[in-house]
Amino acid sequence: AAAGAGADAAGETEVEASIVPLAGGAFIMGLVPADEGDPTVAPMDEEGPPREVVVGPFGLGQYEVSNRRFAAFVDRTGYVTESETFGWSFGVEAFISAAVNATITQQVDNAPWWLPVKGADWRHPNGPDTGIGAIMDHPVTQVSLKDAEAFCRWSRPGGRLPTEEEWEFAARGGKTQRRFPWGQRMLTGPAQDTHRLNIWQSAVDAKLRAKDGTVRNLYGYGEHSLPAVKEYYSAPNL
Repeated sequence: AAAGAGADAAGETEVEASIVPLAGGAFIMGLVPADEGDPTVAPMDEEGPPREVVVGPFGLGQYEVSNRRFAAFVDRTGYVTESETFGWSFGVEAFISAAVNATITQQVDNAPWWLPVKGADWRHPNGPDTGIGAIMDHPVTQVSLKDAEAFCRWSRPGGRLPTEEEWEFAARGGKTQRRFPWGQRMLTGPAQDTHRLNIWQSAVDAKLRAKDGTVRNLYGYGEHSLPAVKEYYSAPNL
């Protein structure tokens, strides 16, 4: 998301609000044929076939938006997120307390760990008995597309979400047809079950830090919390 240079919430730094300019250019977007038989690839994600895409010059926030920065936006505008309006949001069962879990009577059939949690919102990401006081420098969660767009408009003149093409261009870091920043294989390290930047380890050390970055000095792209992009499409097979 675009980040504004004008916010001055307590403890916030100008670094977090900085924008990285990207010249744009042509790149191959989407899965390569070798990925089609990979069990880690979800066909329903519709990330193929590979095709050449050209993006123009654009700027991208150097970091994901932190709880601290989103709080500054809410404090200044009085914005109410959609999860706060609805009174609930989804959460991952492993991060929900036993007391809250006991009150849940529904689940998603094909994703039973993905639970509707009353009182879950950006201030209480895993339910009403959780908070963000100790994780103000972590990426904000429980925000919708509408919420993210509102933040971008506030953050700077002309602020907006990146398109899917822009986001992938930035995340690839100029590496042609490389699935991950370190190479083609998802499994790395001494143990064959080691997943680097595994999205299922979302609770592990999600603080915004420089060493989590890419070759373009963009931190948090492809890891930790999944960002939103400004993109709608029709998927008949879903």
